[in-house]
Amino acid sequence: MNPESRAHALFESHKPGRGFGSPDGTQSTFQITLWDEKRARDLPDGGHLSRTVVTQSYRGAMIGRSSVEYLMVHHPDHSATFVGIEHFSGTIQGRPGTCLFQHAGSFQGRAALSRWTVIPGSGTDGLKGIAGNGSFVVGLHGDATVIFEPDFSD
Repeated sequence: MNPESRAHALFESHKPGRGFGSPDGTQSTFQITLWDEKRARDLPDGGHLSRTVVTQSYRGAMIGRSSVEYLMVHHPDHSATFVGIEHFSGTIQGRPGTCLFQHAGSFQGRAALSRWTVIPGSGTDGLKGIAGNGSFVVGLHGDATVIFEPDFSD
């Protein structure tokens, strides 16, 4: 599959009701405001590891800012696999506070996709006790589409 087809497939799969949230899932967008990537190590297969710090600005059901630290494996075919921890500060469905998300994702073609979960016990203030799962998909340029289903049942 060519890069454009892989990217299109990622975008199409990232819609409510397609394994990334119910049709009434909380939707937001974010824009990347900083991308600081440093090559950490070359790999025997021709790929490399990098450490990346990203800052983002959210709008929609999630309003605020975040900082993410990713560890990325860049493969020789120009795809990548990544894990990360995101510190979110703002409001989610009108509730103010901070919380942490744990990411696992990939970059294929011209799109990145991550699935993430709230780290238990990380919520503060109005986000205390928050749980839930989310995902995002983003192209090389433009805003990310975010689907998040928070659980405030605590």
